Amino acid sequence: MIKIRYLAPVAAILVASVTACKTDFLTGGDLSTDPNRPTTATATQLFQGIQTNIWAFFGSDPARVTGMWAREFAGGQNQYQSIYNYQYDEGIQSGFNSGLYAAGGLVDIARAKDIVTASQNFALLGILQVQEGMLMGTGADLFGDLVYSQALSGKPNPTLDPQLAVYDSVQKVLSAGIANMASTAATSSPPSNSDLDYGGDLAKWTALAHTMKARFFMHTAEVRGAAAYTAALAEVQLGIKANSGNYVGAFTANSSEQNFYYQFDGPAGRKGYLVADPQFVA
Repeated sequence: MIKIRYLAPVAAILVASVTACKTDFLTGGDLSTDPNRPTTATATQLFQGIQTNIWAFFGSDPARVTGMWAREFAGGQNQYQSIYNYQYDEGIQSGFNSGLYAAGGLVDIARAKDIVTASQNFALLGILQVQEGMLMGTGADLFGDLVYSQALSGKPNPTLDPQLAVYDSVQKVLSAGIANMASTAATSSPPSNSDLDYGGDLAKWTALAHTMKARFFMHTAEVRGAAAYTAALAEVQLGIKANSGNYVGAFTANSSEQNFYYQFDGPAGRKGYLVADPQFVA
């Protein structure tokens, strides 16, 4: 009984001490940082995400939907059968918008441009501008009028830019990209390991920019006539001239890195979703 009588006050003191301590001892510093949810990113990290987003945008639903409506493919089952029959809704469009504007799209391009502009890395700035031109020019090709000039304004209902105005803006950003990649500033450093397309080869990026300018001039030629044809011809002379300069995605045999078309013919469980259109099969 003597031991119990002395232990009880000691236990009470310990409890009081613990409850009097700070209750947030598991917060602060690294304890409050989730490594899986970074709040900032470097220009290089953003650049890599932009590359993979563009591959996905060019090779996924935009290519599949337009391919079906051009009768290159047919929707065999599930959602692709509906899309093939022109049943198109907001859910499909939201995926297109995400590729254009969200992570890896225009918003991340703008963030990366701000970072490299501050550090005067004109080489990477120029590449980012080429990526912006490719993405938004393709958006104008797909949708016509497009939110571009007010896309990052924060306005809840940004104004649609007319298709020709988007193409004009794209031509300007591509020209700016070409000029920046030609910079000889000491602070200008092309990416190498992070460039999954061209390994930091500015000559190839520049040729790509000229090729895209030629393509987008051709998109306006039926409206603007000879001037657009002449401009396209001048640009294509400076564009990609060999297969070694082709713009291709870095796909692999890994299940999460396979070519987007192969996913509909390989072991990904989507076989039969997308098939050759019977109207064009002999």
